[in-house]
Amino acid sequence: DIDEARNEQPGKVAVGDAFQIGAGLAYALNDRSSISMSYTQRIVQRAKVKRDTDEDWRKLIGSQATVALMNFGATFSLNKHLSLIATVGMGLTDDSPDMSVGIRIPYRF
Repeated sequence: DIDEARNEQPGKVAVGDAFQIGAGLAYALNDRSSISMSYTQRIVQRAKVKRDTDEDWRKLIGSQATVALMNFGATFSLNKHLSLIATVGMGLTDDSPDMSVGIRIPYRF
């Protein structure tokens, strides 16, 4: 079903491939805390649709995307089992979210 209409719309969709690259670095402030910075970019190719078996694949205009994020973070070791990780990300392209915020509290057994 390749249409939002309620009736069944036969066909096939081939989602575009995605390629991602990233790099980052971290700096230890002391034995219990560190700061980090990273860059991630994902390139998503156009999706294709085909209504029936006799038709050629057609690319969907506007289905491609370039998502780039710059992330900044800090990690704090609270004790030998518990850490606090805080991150803030800024979108660098129109396809990226404007901002992302994350907090994680991993526990090691």
